[in-house]
Parts: sequence; structure tokens; C-alpha cells
Amino acid sequence: MSKKTSGKPRKNKLFVFDTNVLMHDPTSLVRFKEHDIYIPAVVVEELDNHKKGTTDVARNSRESTRFIESLLQLTEKRFSNWKMDQGLPLEYGRGGSKGLGRLYLQTETDARNTEELLSPHERLVADNHIVAAARMLKNTQMDR
Repeated sequence: MSKKTSGKPRKNKLFVFDTNVLMHDPTSLVRFKEHDIYIPAVVVEELDNHKKGTTDVARNSRESTRFIESLLQLTEKRFSNWKMDQGLPLEYGRGGSKGLGRLYLQTETDARNTEELLSPHERLVADNHIVAAARMLKNTQMDR
């Protein structure tokens, strides 16, 4: 007996990544490939700040950044009219199998919306930006 489907398209879960996820497991982007991933701008900045050196964290930060950059370049090459808010298809992980999720990078508009949720004091701490990004997404993505 087969299960009945509702006919509605499947909604991907949306995960907001913290810097530590990528610094400790750069392959996490492909581990979540069937879901959507959102990376706040502050996470990219923190990865850049940790790329120097020979530690595992530095190596993983470089690897995560390279993977994001390669996804961006590949997407721009394949889709001539692609825009950043459409996300990057996560179809190139785990042996080239196609995934259903997308990687979203925080845009300038998202960053402004996030800033509005933070007090001037809260803006000094990177983790507050990540939490504010998650709150902003919750408020704007409820109809997804």
C-alpha cells in the first residue's frame, strides 16, 4: 500500500549556520544538502578572520570559504540571469548527486532587516547578528 501525498510541494527545512559549524566541519554544507541553509554575513566575516594559520580550524575555514566560492562561481556560470536571493543549488555534494536544498547568503537587504532587530549594544557581538538573522527569517519566511 502506498502512502498518499497531499500534492503540496515539499518544504525544505531552513537551517541558519553558525561560524562554528563550518569551522569544525566544512562538509556540513553537503550533509544538509536536502535542506536550505542560510549563512549570515557575519559568519563569512568570521571565517575570513580564522583562515590564517596551520590549525584545523584555519584549514576548515579556508575549505568552507573555497566551497562557498566555488558554488557561487558554478551557479553564476550555469545560470546567466541568476540572482543572489535565489540561493545556490546544493547539488554538487556527495558524489555529484543532486540535492534539493539551496545555500542562501545574507544579502545587503537581509543585513539591514537584521540590524533593525538589534540594539546598538547588541550589534557589537557577532552571535547576536546570527540570532537576529534567524529571527528575521522566522518573521519573513513563515509563508514559504
